Amino acid sequence: MIMKVILTQSATSNSEPFSTYNHDEAQSLKSNYVPLRNIAQQHTDQWLKELQAIHTQFSNALCKQSQYWWFSALSRLDARPWGHEHFIKPLFLARAILTWFHDNPQHQQLTVQGAPPELALYLKNMDPTVHIVNFNTTTYLWTRRLLSLLQIAWYTINLAKLTSYALYRCLRLKNKLPQGQTLILFERFDPKLSAVDCRNYFYHSLFETSEHQKEIVFGCIDQLDWRKQYDDQTTQHTCSILDNVNFFDVLASLCQQLWLTCCVFAQALNTSNLFWKIFVFSQIRQSTVFREICLSRVMNRAFGNRVWRTVVYPYEEKGYERAILHGLKGTAARVIGYIPHPQHRLAVSMRESGQHGLLRPSLYAACGNQYVEFFAHWAH
Repeated sequence: MIMKVILTQSATSNSEPFSTYNHDEAQSLKSNYVPLRNIAQQHTDQWLKELQAIHTQFSNALCKQSQYWWFSALSRLDARPWGHEHFIKPLFLARAILTWFHDNPQHQQLTVQGAPPELALYLKNMDPTVHIVNFNTTTYLWTRRLLSLLQIAWYTINLAKLTSYALYRCLRLKNKLPQGQTLILFERFDPKLSAVDCRNYFYHSLFETSEHQKEIVFGCIDQLDWRKQYDDQTTQHTCSILDNVNFFDVLASLCQQLWLTCCVFAQALNTSNLFWKIFVFSQIRQSTVFREICLSRVMNRAFGNRVWRTVVYPYEEKGYERAILHGLKGTAARVIGYIPHPQHRLAVSMRESGQHGLLRPSLYAACGNQYVEFFAHWAH
């Protein structure tokens, strides 16, 4: 049986089976509508497990080549809408199309409205016999190559900027790290917000009424930039961790970053797995771990001097969090991962799946007991 898939950007008026890439309430009421989204949702848990197994396989191979792989955004699989949904959705809908054809052998044609080109690539990759209408493979591949080159150029410029910013910090006078028993870390994710606002985004007023407040030091992990220092961070019990980067940190981080990039590119070019190729080359500009390597080295040096005993950080399995854990490896510090916001099973990176060398916090802290089931059973 020859399966025919017609890709179109407009609605069809014939009686042949059709579906839409994005949900359309009006179209879904038609009798010839095929609910591909429902098919995909029925298999989401199983397909995500299979995809995570593939992702873990590639990650473990890269981890053997560079211990800093886990700092990269590419090492964190996240199927949520603001994560990697736009990479995973066309793959799952392509599998849903083949599942529908298998369950409905009386049909040999399906029209899909508004689908991206990746859907056609996955279909041809999974079943070369599928005939796809309105898709030019050659044009699309050349477009992808051009976009990849542009991302490589952006990545190079960004890495040069980060290096210059870090070198500038090396030349500045460094403040002595505040003394205390507990270090509360937070990321300054938006330079327009004050350090207090960013801290409250993660912790609210959790530590403001603590009886051990004098023993608490807040550490801000900011973005590398030209600013001499943030005015609202110059208090006795607040410090900017990356202000303590030195020249050797910058040099080592740059070399490790370039080596990791070469390893990732080599693996993506040599693999036959289409998802991994698209996943890597579509996120080249997000694969920079220069800041995270600098952070890891600063944290290791700070705790080598036994400045703090306990570290608390927002736990969401991000690259800078893993850099913190790597920097504290081998120290006597107790590390607590605090879950500040609701999580979902689509955050696949929070589930253990045999990742080699991936560090986890000593303890988990959360508000409410719903997370007990989430971490103890689903995330293991």
